[in-house]
Amino acid sequence: MTGVYGTTGAGYLLPPLYVFSSNAKDPDNFVIDPVVCEGLPTVRAKYADDGLLADYPSFVSVRHSGSVDTSLWHDLNKLVYIPCFGDKISVEPVRDPHTNKLISGPLIVKTDAGPGRLSKESVSIEFREEMAAKGVHILLSLPNGTAATAEMDQLYSKFKPRCSESTIRVAGVKMANRAAARRTHEESIRQRKEESVAIDDDLDESHDESDDDDDYDTPPKRNAEGRGVRVM
Repeated sequence: MTGVYGTTGAGYLLPPLYVFSSNAKDPDNFVIDPVVCEGLPTVRAKYADDGLLADYPSFVSVRHSGSVDTSLWHDLNKLVYIPCFGDKISVEPVRDPHTNKLISGPLIVKTDAGPGRLSKESVSIEFREEMAAKGVHILLSLPNGTAATAEMDQLYSKFKPRCSESTIRVAGVKMANRAAARRTHEESIRQRKEESVAIDDDLDESHDESDDDDDYDTPPKRNAEGRGVRVM
């Protein structure tokens, strides 16, 4: 699984994207178990300086490799990032004539040079032209550059140890719950076996008492060959 994270210049987290892998050969057969979507983070942020905080859910996707490809990179911008800013995006900056406050302007998306971002396919060039026509400009960080030009790497340096601590904590809780469920299941099986044995013992004792009564009250008769025959 791949996690895609981003922040605005004001420090608000953008809605995260989680990419899961699949062994299905046909993309139409890609599916996600709803259980894995439980507990995914919800982002509380405000974009384009509208002054209002709002909650934004996480997004999920499936790819063969479990990572971002060219088409997913395009969808991430079109379906996730751009809608966050709405009508605040324009080709040229637009300011209030009285206060000179910025009303709308170009959106700059800075990303690392990962899969799908440096694609030389014609569809990627057309995508960049389409975005530029809307006022969205995509900038790439230097390939194999230092963290000085990669803001997300700087932020991730603090996020990574926290993520590791959270992973250990969550994994410990899940393992403890699974162990408790297994003990409960084994105890339930043991109790059912004990109850079954107790019932069998009761049936055996009842059968023995019935045999004893028959021996005393209704002695068996002998047939011509001398074999015992029970009287019904």
